[in-house]
Amino acid sequence: MIGNEVRRRGISLLPPDVCSSSIDFTVEQGAIRVGLKQIKGLSTASLESIVNAREQAAYVSPLDFVVRTTIPQDSLENLMRCGALDSLCSHR
Repeated sequence: MIGNEVRRRGISLLPPDVCSSSIDFTVEQGAIRVGLKQIKGLSTASLESIVNAREQAAYVSPLDFVVRTTIPQDSLENLMRCGALDSLCSHR
């Protein structure tokens, strides 16, 4: 629904990314970045863990992300499936 309207208006829709997404939708260089809250199965505690750890220092690898956050395995799998960890590695 929102994706169709965004495309119709010529606005880019950027995927969720643990390195740059906030909890909610944000504007990033004229595009809309999907918020982490849109990913199925992420609890409020998981969302806060991702953002708080990232505020301390940027994630440098998938292992760094896993070590520094408290994310249950099923939530981690959802992050991987939707591509939110793609900026940390070259392949899923």
